[in-house]
Amino acid sequence: MSRLFEELDYRVTTIGELSLRRRRDLETGRDIYEIKLGDEYLMSSRFTVSEEALGRLGVCEHPGPDRGGLSVAVGGLGLGYTARAALATGRVAEMVLIEALEPVIDWHRQGLLPVGRELAADPRCRFVCADFFALLGGLSVGTAAGAREGCAVPRVLQPPAAGTEEVQRPAPARPEGREGRPEGAAPPSGRPPPGTEEGLDPEQPGRRFDVVLLDIDHAPDRHLDPRNASFYGPEGLRRLAANLAPGGVFGLWSDDPPDQEFPATLRSVFSTARAEKVCFHNPRQDRTVVQTVYLARR
Repeated sequence: MSRLFEELDYRVTTIGELSLRRRRDLETGRDIYEIKLGDEYLMSSRFTVSEEALGRLGVCEHPGPDRGGLSVAVGGLGLGYTARAALATGRVAEMVLIEALEPVIDWHRQGLLPVGRELAADPRCRFVCADFFALLGGLSVGTAAGAREGCAVPRVLQPPAAGTEEVQRPAPARPEGREGRPEGAAPPSGRPPPGTEEGLDPEQPGRRFDVVLLDIDHAPDRHLDPRNASFYGPEGLRRLAANLAPGGVFGLWSDDPPDQEFPATLRSVFSTARAEKVCFHNPRQDRTVVQTVYLARR
C-alpha cells in the first residue's frame, strides 16, 4: 500500500513552483496523482473519463483503416490518459505528444506518472516540448514559442541512452492543464499555408495528421491564457485544419456541457462537426458531471 501522501518531485520554474504529488483517496482506496503550480491544481487523475473519451472518440471518428495506419498529434500531454486511450484503439501508427511543461514530459519518462512508462516505451510515441498554439502560428498575441516563458525552440525529446541518467532540463513554458481543477503514418501531403510556422511536428515540417486531439483550455470560451482565445474562432480553426490530411479529424475536450454556438463555428471550417456529451458520477459531490468532446472532420 502506498503512503497516504507523498511529494514525488518539485521544480522551481520561471512560472512558479511546480510539484507532482500522490495521495491516497480514502473513499476509493485509489492513488490520485496531482500536478500543482504553487497552490493551484493543474491536473488530477481523480476523474479521467472524458479525457479517455477524447482519445477513443477522436481516433474512432476517422474513416481510415481499422488497424494501424493513423498519424495522431495530441496537444496537451497532461497525465497521458487521452494518449493511452487513443493508442488502445489499435488504429494509431504514430503519435506526436506536444506538451509545454517539460517537467511533465520528464515525469512520464521517469515513470512517476501512472501511464508514463507505458507511453515512453511505446515506439509509436514521440514527445515534443513546445507550445501547441505557437506551433500553429498566427495567434493574435505572443505567436513565438518563446513568448510564453519557456521552450524557446520546439524540441523533440529523445530518450536517454541506456545506462545514463535523466538530464535536468531548462525551465518549462506556460502550463498546459486545468487551472484550479482537482481533478503506417501518412507522409506529408503538403505544407500548411503561410503563417502557420512549421506545423505540429518539428521533425517533419509541414506534415499533416489524420487526427489532432486537443486538451488544454477549460472550454472553447474559458481559457487558461487569454491569448488562446483567437484559436477558437474561424481563423484559428482554419490554421488547425491546415494541419489535417483530407478527411482528418479534430477532437477537442471541454470541461463544460455542450456549447450551443461552438459546433456552428466548427462547421464554418470543417465539413462536419458535433458535440458528444460525456457523463460520469462524482461521488464526492453526489452529482452527475457533464463534459464534452467536440468532433470535427475536414
